[in-house]
Amino acid sequence: MTMPAPHDSPTPARRQKGSATLFVSVMLVVLVTLSSVYALRSVLFEQKDSSNHYWSTQTHEVAQSGIEHAIAWLDLSYVDGVPTTFNGPIWGAANAALCPAGFTGAQWQCLSLDTSTGLDPASDAIAQHALAVRVLRDITRPNLAWVHATASHTANQTEVIAQQVVYIPFGQGGGPQPPLVVNGCIAGSTGTPQICPDQGPGSPCPVLPTPGTPGTSIKNLYLSDLNLDGTVSAAEKATCLSTGHLDLHGGGIVSPAAPAPADTCNPQAAWATVFGSVTKDMVMQWSTAQANAGLSQSTTPKRTVYWIDSPAPFHDSLGSPTEPVTLVFSSAACTPDCPAINGGPQVYGTVYLDTACDASRANGWGGGTVYGTVAIDSGMDNLNANTQLFYAGNTGGSQPAMLPPGADPAKVQRLAGSWKDWN
Repeated sequence: MTMPAPHDSPTPARRQKGSATLFVSVMLVVLVTLSSVYALRSVLFEQKDSSNHYWSTQTHEVAQSGIEHAIAWLDLSYVDGVPTTFNGPIWGAANAALCPAGFTGAQWQCLSLDTSTGLDPASDAIAQHALAVRVLRDITRPNLAWVHATASHTANQTEVIAQQVVYIPFGQGGGPQPPLVVNGCIAGSTGTPQICPDQGPGSPCPVLPTPGTPGTSIKNLYLSDLNLDGTVSAAEKATCLSTGHLDLHGGGIVSPAAPAPADTCNPQAAWATVFGSVTKDMVMQWSTAQANAGLSQSTTPKRTVYWIDSPAPFHDSLGSPTEPVTLVFSSAACTPDCPAINGGPQVYGTVYLDTACDASRANGWGGGTVYGTVAIDSGMDNLNANTQLFYAGNTGGSQPAMLPPGADPAKVQRLAGSWKDWN
């Protein structure tokens, strides 16, 4: 009888080899599974990212359409060019409650535009978004407007805010002026009033690192032909511009090349020279708007325009090198005489006296320090001995910002480099 051979038991080495094979197989399955999951997640992420990019692009374009809509509206609103009032054709309807986030403060005038007209109603992108468009103006810089658009997709959380700053017609100042602009003759100055031109040498003029040739100290706008011979002789000019004790610190005097006919003084020549196309009514309303908004020398931003109708003595220091002011003593304030200046105040910016060709109204005026320009619409007698006038660039920087060369001040124009957007 033949007995079956005994079954061979696996050796320990064979058992270890089988376990290793099983482990490797399992790990391969796990790795393949993980790779598949990762690939699927990558595909889903790319799809989501592509979808987000698509909606972000759509929302961005809708916000940009809001910017274009607002600029077109401004163009139409200012079709008549430079307005004659401070609020012009649109800003009388401004409401601070309409200002978007980030534009808080009493200086802002804000308008909300109707987007139900002016945009393509058949556009799927427009139909799928909520669009809020606002136009804002800072009453300390009234020749600039901020156009602000917020677009939000109605079915997801995509939101884009776009902004563009534009010039709006307001009027342009006359550019840099010397420390003193007079519309008539000068005589009888007492003491030693100081008039420091650009690059003027000697105390109290600023010490400059590289002094140059002194500029103009006085601009005279009116010379009368006293003997009616059709010219202004050197003697007539010297009689009219008797600087006497004035210390001009090497600065010159600029005056008309030809005489004006007798008794034809232009009572607004100095105003037009300094303020250009900005009218008196605009400046008066500008001052009122800032006062009504509660701006002052202690607020941020500070008040920058002061229209004074009171003939009471004036003693307030105003402005700073970075926040210059416009200070106007009106015809009412200068009747019968312009307000006396008491206490040695300092003013940074432009000071104007509306004397309407009557030099007696400015008799003995002065007594303070002005860094910028003093403009008087007449001649003046007896400039106060304690007066100091210093050249300070663009009339102390108090006039509306000058437009770029070649720009049309009567048209709405984009401010280069001011566009931005964010999510």
